[in-house]
Amino acid sequence: MMKATWILAFTSMFVTFNLKCQISKPDILTDEIFEYYEKLLPESYIKRIRELKIVGHGSKRMDEFQALLDLKRADPLEMISCVQKNYETISVSELQDLLGKIKRYLNQHANLSKCQGNKVAMNESELIKIYSDLRSKSLYNNDYPAGNCFDRAYLISKELDERGLISEQLLINDYVVAAYKTNDGYVAESYPVHIVNIVKVDINGQTLEYVLDPIYLESPLLLSDYKAKFLIQKDSVYITKHPQDFIEGQQASKSCSYNDFELEVARQNIMSSQSKKPRNICEIGTCFNSPELAIQNFKRKYFNP
Repeated sequence: MMKATWILAFTSMFVTFNLKCQISKPDILTDEIFEYYEKLLPESYIKRIRELKIVGHGSKRMDEFQALLDLKRADPLEMISCVQKNYETISVSELQDLLGKIKRYLNQHANLSKCQGNKVAMNESELIKIYSDLRSKSLYNNDYPAGNCFDRAYLISKELDERGLISEQLLINDYVVAAYKTNDGYVAESYPVHIVNIVKVDINGQTLEYVLDPIYLESPLLLSDYKAKFLIQKDSVYITKHPQDFIEGQQASKSCSYNDFELEVARQNIMSSQSKKPRNICEIGTCFNSPELAIQNFKRKYFNP
């Protein structure tokens, strides 16, 4: 009874807005919007939203949708049903707003898995075994890197945590040059920002920091060597260390924990990039017999070190 009363109350408000809506020809720019959100939202949500009629102009009705989410804290699918019952049309801008609100809601209400309590540094043999495991997974070692470093670092952090190992993330807001392998040789590329995982390794009683960057490194590398090899400025001030569960733009909680929704989004982002990028391609004049040569030539050509 209460649910029926709630829907009836908001229906009157929705209908008021509907009377003011004007229909215009459908906008064809929605496919890209759906393509993006299909990777981030459950299929059932996307399917239900696709049934809405899309028009070319907008209003402020999504504020009401947000109010419903805040008030009821219900499954967004129920909220979409309410939208469908009361709106015959929705604009492209409202569509983006609606999908964005659903994504944020699912993120905020996702399950959080707390990090392991007691963590230790690993020994050298463990480091080699773990790194081999990481490189054997296509999520971390596809043939054409094409970004997604934040997604990979977040997923790798979770894997290390599950093994009871302490790690951090190294965020480099400065130019990094690295090389990856193709069928014809090694090709270098550069990014103005990059993030990698670093772990503590006990070697002969001394604790050292090693970089795990499986998309580029065939084996772990000492942090100092990594900076010297890949960075244009190895002593750049724009390098910062972040917690093990760091994710771009936010922290899941004040204590170390992982957001199930963000973990799945990271997986989907990587798989989507892999499916769209050409693999094992090496243009004439860009291939070299070793990653070191590829990096040296790239730096010389574009950065003149």
